[in-house]
Amino acid sequence: MRKLLIFFTLILFSERIQPQPSDPGTTISFLPDTSRYQHALITASLFTAINQTWGYDIYVNRVLFIHQPTIPCYAGRNGFASRKDAIAVAELVITKIRKGQVPPTVTKAELKALGIKTDE
Repeated sequence: MRKLLIFFTLILFSERIQPQPSDPGTTISFLPDTSRYQHALITASLFTAINQTWGYDIYVNRVLFIHQPTIPCYAGRNGFASRKDAIAVAELVITKIRKGQVPPTVTKAELKALGIKTDE
């Protein structure tokens, strides 16, 4: 009887032991936690900026999250040349926030892909 008890005890403990990865360089990646913004109410509001240009505000759950009076990643004080440009970038930013990319940085390549007009 004692041998049977020892046998079952060993089986029970052997199931709890996790094998170690054979490659010591193995890394474990985790996806970002998008749940915080995935189902949030995210809206954009356009406004007129300096020199008759456009900017946008992004609200998350009715709280101001981003105030963007200028074109991202470009020097200067001017906003977007058209309302359409401001909407396109605001939509891109909202998409990035939903994916958990916070802060939602916008690159020159993304602006170019959207056809955003800049002074440069």
